[in-house]
Amino acid sequence: MGIFSRVIERSKGVKFYSETLDDFLEKRSLSEEQKIKLDEIKNEYKLDDKVVYSAKISAFNKVWNNIISDLTISDDEHKEIERVGTDLEIKLEDTQFDQEDFNKYRALGMIQSGKLPNMDKSICDSFGLILKPDEQLYYGQAGVLRKLTTRTTVSRINYSGLTASIRIMKGVRYRIGSVKPGMQKVTQEVLAIDDKGLLYLTNIGIGFAGAKKRFVIRYEQLASVQLTENGLTIFKSGKETPYIITMNDYEVILAIISFKLNEEEK
Repeated sequence: MGIFSRVIERSKGVKFYSETLDDFLEKRSLSEEQKIKLDEIKNEYKLDDKVVYSAKISAFNKVWNNIISDLTISDDEHKEIERVGTDLEIKLEDTQFDQEDFNKYRALGMIQSGKLPNMDKSICDSFGLILKPDEQLYYGQAGVLRKLTTRTTVSRINYSGLTASIRIMKGVRYRIGSVKPGMQKVTQEVLAIDDKGLLYLTNIGIGFAGAKKRFVIRYEQLASVQLTENGLTIFKSGKETPYIITMNDYEVILAIISFKLNEEEK
């Protein structure tokens, strides 16, 4: 068999292996019989481990993207992700699997089914946060605590009326209507960074653990929670100034707060 023929045969084998693997994973698991069949295809077409591994990664990515296409991960889908990864004997870091996306979609899937998520408390370690023994962590996400403050800037005022110039001598002109520029102070309200840390939700309330600032607001102490152009704005009963938190995503946080507040009203 010539080189060209071997390349065609190999390409045919890779395609056959990949298509067979995709078909087998329609039920999101691999039986022992199916694994044997895949090994037979590998040996028949003399496919090397690197090519086979690449086909497995591609197959897992298809399963993963299919599962998160509705932006939620159910209990069954959670098990399927773990099972497929184990059956394929691959490393998740080599795939399109994203832990942050998993945390988000898994939490939304649980809330959709009428349950609150239970997040691993290890996320608190990076922020030096120690929860109480009976405190259940629903969700935690990096955020920036901000505060509204006033900032004054000084800007130069230039003459903007009609002007003309008359030549006096070579290289020198007299400007008619020129005035000495003045200065103007402008004061405006800006959103400044107060601290960076972890915004977290537990069975007790909403908390923030930063390098300098920390607070916990029990659910019954919440006056209102709003998502504004400034970020997540949290008003605590009896406190005039709100807490303002900005994050990359607010969907899970708002879903859990809504769930808890509706639960409190029942």
